[in-house]
Amino acid sequence: MSFKFEDIEVAISREAPYSSPGGFGNILLIDITGEKPLKTYYNMAEVEKDFNSKPEVMRMAKICFNQADKQGNKISINALKILGITPGEELGQEYDAIGTALANDNDYVWILSTDVEDDKLKTYLSDFAEANMKLYSTLMTDESTFNFKDKMYTIPNRAEKNDDLYKRVDCVAASCAARATGSYNPKFLNIVGVEELSDKQKTLEAYNKGINIYVQSGNFKSYRDGFVGKQGLYIDDVVNPLYLSTMIKDNLNTLLHHEEKIAFDYAGFALIENRIITALEFCTRADIIKKSIDGVGIYKVTMPNPAEINPVDLSERVLRGIVVEYTPSIPINGIKPITLRIHLEDL
Repeated sequence: MSFKFEDIEVAISREAPYSSPGGFGNILLIDITGEKPLKTYYNMAEVEKDFNSKPEVMRMAKICFNQADKQGNKISINALKILGITPGEELGQEYDAIGTALANDNDYVWILSTDVEDDKLKTYLSDFAEANMKLYSTLMTDESTFNFKDKMYTIPNRAEKNDDLYKRVDCVAASCAARATGSYNPKFLNIVGVEELSDKQKTLEAYNKGINIYVQSGNFKSYRDGFVGKQGLYIDDVVNPLYLSTMIKDNLNTLLHHEEKIAFDYAGFALIENRIITALEFCTRADIIKKSIDGVGIYKVTMPNPAEINPVDLSERVLRGIVVEYTPSIPINGIKPITLRIHLEDL
């Protein structure tokens, strides 16, 4: 399987916000228990000052800031952005605060919400994630009517109550955001601070519907399976190309702002190609792009011919037609039975 980005559009503006490579370590948390302006928090102490009286926000924030790798070393998200809203009565009005508050802040990739049961809000956030290329991780109760099928940027997770609190399987977003993109297999993630699901029958039913679960597997607790809503796609199938695209945009954004002028000629195109290759090399080292047997990233950049640029493109001063192709590094999700042959004589 290979991925291709054709006619890469890089919207360059000195004012407009965009998601940076660092934004992949940032989480947006929507708190539906009251209005509060969007604010960025970098540790639990900062969250406690504003949300000490809101246990669900505190619980989710604690999970976000207290992840660990498989060796037990503490890892953490970069930042937690929290927006407080008060749901209204009509869809289209009740969540206007989300769009308004985020108009000037786009530097995050993961979305969570304190709400679990409002399918109307889930639909809104899912549609928002699809339109803005964010990853919305949500919980699915047995009564949920929210349709996550065919959603490329929505991560459905099994919901189960324990002492009136839902097990926050959706906080897989924290486990992903705390890790370097490309460095993990979502199927086998551990989520620190989250309890495994105990209702085996309903958990299996949810799993068979394409809903992710968090269960005890042998001696380990692990997240299964790491699907997004769209059939056949895993979380890393969505996040990794998005990260590469962001890296390319970030590199070209830097180039266009630092160079005095980049002309429609071979030298100018070489500068652009080099910045794209820099992003591809970084993503090769990050294990997003597959390496050949010689350890070389398997990718290809095709640049337009400077002598054949469309006059319209010249008049608009827009370079079109760059094609980037690469083969992704795909993790192993299972090892099928190994054939064991017993020889009565020495081999």
